[in-house]
Amino acid sequence: MNKRKFYYLLGIAGSLFCYCYYAIYKLLGTHSPQTGIDFERGCIAAGNFLSGRPLYDMPAGVDQYFYFPPVTLLYLPFTPLSPGNAKLAWFWLSQILVLLSLWLAYRLGRGKDPLRALFAVCATAASSTPLYAMLHNGNINVVLFSGLAALYTCLFYGRTKLAAWALALFAAIKIFPAILLGVLVRARDKAALRHVLLAAALLLGLSVSVFNIGPNLEYLRHLPSMNRYSGTLHVMSLTFPLKIFFPGLSVSALFFSHLLFLAGLLFWWWETGRKSGTEPASPGQLAADTFALTLIMILAMPPAWLMYGALLIVPFYFVILAMLGDIRRFKYPAVFLGAFIFINCWEFLYYHLPLPVVNLTARQLQFAREAHPLLHDIIFSGHFIATFAILWWVMKNYRQLEISFGDMADFTRQKAACGAARS
Repeated sequence: MNKRKFYYLLGIAGSLFCYCYYAIYKLLGTHSPQTGIDFERGCIAAGNFLSGRPLYDMPAGVDQYFYFPPVTLLYLPFTPLSPGNAKLAWFWLSQILVLLSLWLAYRLGRGKDPLRALFAVCATAASSTPLYAMLHNGNINVVLFSGLAALYTCLFYGRTKLAAWALALFAAIKIFPAILLGVLVRARDKAALRHVLLAAALLLGLSVSVFNIGPNLEYLRHLPSMNRYSGTLHVMSLTFPLKIFFPGLSVSALFFSHLLFLAGLLFWWWETGRKSGTEPASPGQLAADTFALTLIMILAMPPAWLMYGALLIVPFYFVILAMLGDIRRFKYPAVFLGAFIFINCWEFLYYHLPLPVVNLTARQLQFAREAHPLLHDIIFSGHFIATFAILWWVMKNYRQLEISFGDMADFTRQKAACGAARS
């Protein structure tokens, strides 16, 4: 056995141990009040629907439920169970979705070196503390996570109409993923965009017919209030540094700041893609656009909690895999790797890494803000800075990413064609 193979096998074993410890053993043994809290709100809403109470009527002490009414149907199968058993069932369902998603991602990138791909996907997922946070809270983002793995699969195989239905579903679950429709807009895929409109019409029809018009209007009224938690709680978007450095900023000023910021990011992405000179709507271009727009969504989405970093696992895996093949093809690899480590390993750093000069961990600094206000504000703006740094890196390496993702897509389709021919 050569050294490279040995190190890959060692890394895979270490990653599996880390995942089993942090994503299964530790979460099952955690009796925090936050365990399954997001899932609990969905079950309360489902109970409201079954009993005829107002859908968005939450008990005292429970945060507002912000989801489009049909999302509540996903929680109905869990309502006959006790709260503890319902959370446990959702936890294991989430684990299945995560593992299936990682398997899909692995198959897309395995290429000619399956061991390297297995190491890359295991290491990327096992180091993702946002993934652990998502599983801990029981957040429905796990559906978006698995949906993104399916979306990349559709794009690699050129099935954009199926991708359109996935994107419409994403936007129904949480409205901000509608930004990802930019992938189809820039590809000028009119057929796929018609499928988006059809899916949206069907979802809206389902919502009105099952829940009536009242809850749908209430959902729209509640959307702006999502922003009230940002700043109080740590998020990855522009909201957090704005609220830290400009605490007196009005709601309307915050809204227009995000709108202008989003417009600027979208223009930057559009121009970068236009100048790349690659084949329009190629699988590599579609995948690179999906990566860029996911980052833009997180940066411009006010309530982009830290767990949203889990939505970057699949493209992170593609990049890590490509770097293991030949890191020299990319510009500024240290920028990507530094931001990747910050986003993925934040919880480890937060609890255990002493900061220079002050000799405090980030957690201790959070409770000593008055003593070190500037350092606190910089450190806790780090997720926004790191996410923006990765977007900058993607723009600088747009052409290289298109080629790398395109090579993976070509091999995946060739392998599928060979398998179909043999059968």
